Amino acid sequence: MRGELPHVRTPFESDVGHGALMAQDAALGAEPRMRLHPTSLRVGAGESLAITGHNGAGKTSLLRVLAGEEQPDAGTVAWFGPEPPSLSVHLGGDLLFPELTVGEHFQMLEAAWPSLDAGQAAEELERWGMGGLLSHYSDEISSGQKQAVELLCTALRPVDVLIIDEPERRLDSHARSRMVALLERARDAGTAVVVATHEPLVAERLGALRLGGAGGTGESGDHPTSLQGE
Repeated sequence: MRGELPHVRTPFESDVGHGALMAQDAALGAEPRMRLHPTSLRVGAGESLAITGHNGAGKTSLLRVLAGEEQPDAGTVAWFGPEPPSLSVHLGGDLLFPELTVGEHFQMLEAAWPSLDAGQAAEELERWGMGGLLSHYSDEISSGQKQAVELLCTALRPVDVLIIDEPERRLDSHARSRMVALLERARDAGTAVVVATHEPLVAERLGALRLGGAGGTGESGDHPTSLQGE
């Protein structure tokens, strides 16, 4: 069961405005086997951050803590804002229902989020060069195509916080460029966007925080373990 991201209520006129996702020295585990070394960050509404680092550095663990799926063993994570946040999270696993076609998934998405334009997801899929998939079931499409559909179902939701683990997974170069544009649009619409990635283009366009893993520090320019979103 998904946990809840702690909420600290703040007035609209505060320095976080419409809201900000903050971690202060958040950590998981204990030496010598820490899953996440102390990490601090702030990503406000309309900002983005790409978490980078080698395998085992703690990228997915950090996302799980930011999403409220795990509580940090040390430090704090919370959403500071006037209202509790709405979240859209994809940390891996199959999000698609085998009994529904791609088009039916999009219809369900638009029914759940009335502010989305009718046909918006299908139009976006067409831009990805995959418009012919609407009548297909999930077991009839490739793993890269499934990833594209799952990304659209996750990132098109008009939420406060969007968290995705390795959005580039199984995508070809064209789909990766479309994925980056999708995340940028979510950010520009006011969502706080946080992803973990190995893709240099994602890190470049969203702003990066590098985790050092076993070395015990994160790196982001001259600010180890701490970064504010862009």
